[in-house]
Amino acid sequence: MDFKLFKSAVLSAGIAYLAAAGLLLVLGVAAYNLEDPDKYLTFFAVAALALSAASCGLAASRLYTDNTFACGLAAGFIFAVVLLITGIILPGEGFGTPLNIAFSLCTAGVSALVAHMCRPRSPSASQIRRKAKRARAGR
Repeated sequence: MDFKLFKSAVLSAGIAYLAAAGLLLVLGVAAYNLEDPDKYLTFFAVAALALSAASCGLAASRLYTDNTFACGLAAGFIFAVVLLITGIILPGEGFGTPLNIAFSLCTAGVSALVAHMCRPRSPSASQIRRKAKRARAGR
């Protein structure tokens, strides 16, 4: 693994943690403004986890454009490992360790998938022709 890929993966995981903190704050406030907050907290927590994993993949695809899938996968695994360590240090009334491990691996997969889907693509032949036509016309 080269240094730029590792640096981009660590930055992407950090961005994902900032996104997770913001999402948990917003969704927690939204849940507590509802009639029965306990009913929605689990759903909101899983939604925040999925959205923060997607933000991890999006950041990875923007920071490292050479091999977005590898960067998204590396960032997702860093995100998952820190998530597991946090879950071990601060145990709560969650789903339990096996399900937490499964959710962590899913975050790595979601991050890699989103990074691959958001990769920069080369321009199509028609886009290249349009650009050349505009250049010849003097625009």
